[in-house]
Amino acid sequence: MIGIRLRRLILIRANALGWFGIGVCTLFVLLVIFGPLIEPVDANKIGGTAPFLRPPSHYLLGTDELGRSELSRLIIAARVAILSAVESVAIAFVLGTVMGVLAGYFGGWIDEILSRVMDFLFSFPAYLLGILVVVVLGPSLTHAALAIGLVFTPQFGRIARSATESGGSRGYIEVAQACGRSKIWILSRHILPNIMSPLSVMIGLTLSNAEGAYAVLSYLGFGAPPPTPDYGTMLSAAQQYLTTDPWLTFLPAIALVVLIVGFVFLGDWIRDRFDPHSTLSMSSVRAGALHETTVEPVSPGEEILSGAG
Repeated sequence: MIGIRLRRLILIRANALGWFGIGVCTLFVLLVIFGPLIEPVDANKIGGTAPFLRPPSHYLLGTDELGRSELSRLIIAARVAILSAVESVAIAFVLGTVMGVLAGYFGGWIDEILSRVMDFLFSFPAYLLGILVVVVLGPSLTHAALAIGLVFTPQFGRIARSATESGGSRGYIEVAQACGRSKIWILSRHILPNIMSPLSVMIGLTLSNAEGAYAVLSYLGFGAPPPTPDYGTMLSAAQQYLTTDPWLTFLPAIALVVLIVGFVFLGDWIRDRFDPHSTLSMSSVRAGALHETTVEPVSPGEEILSGAG
């Protein structure tokens, strides 16, 4: 019973962190929706006031080297941060799922070709691949999201392929094939719905990595082009003022870290809800309680009495 109580305490703590992650992500989504309405001034307005105003001042969080409101830029940069993570994961999810399902269901030469493509993407250095794609297509938010999506495609592809292979041998698939159902019908009605659980877990766990990867690309100048506010470009521009005006570096860094931590806790929360093998899921706690109840030792006297009955 001590083990069950300990696991329940861990579960409660995990739930609290999960709700913290949900709250952080909800806050950033609200900034995406209502950001243009609540920003104090235009985030790209230059010369509205003196540069390098320390917070609090005429503007709540001060101004940057061009006299632009730091608060307005942080609010608008939240939109870029959320869109970059969501677009990247969406691209990786779609490409990886299609490749993995086709490879796992059809097998043969299709599996061989698609598996080699995923192996190539997986073995290629992640940031080098991202930079290469952005250099060829040009720096923009969409191109950076595409580059990051390609980096994470093999992870979704391998999960989809493995889940499709394991699901393809189940009885209801064989029954559907015996009834003359088309392959498209089987894929859409049986295979895809049954592999969404592990893919949903992967989506949650990849959001934080995708946002971190985009921050690196934008810091290097391969993200959204200026004057679009972006946490990575804000950090890159502010690093030369770190010793004199450190808040220009700390504010976007704090916002970026809070968002990534929120994504991490959200991913853990999704994993604990959808992954049946998670040790923190409620089903595992209940299973552990049932196991500890059923394996309780029986005294010899109780065995005799039960035999006599």
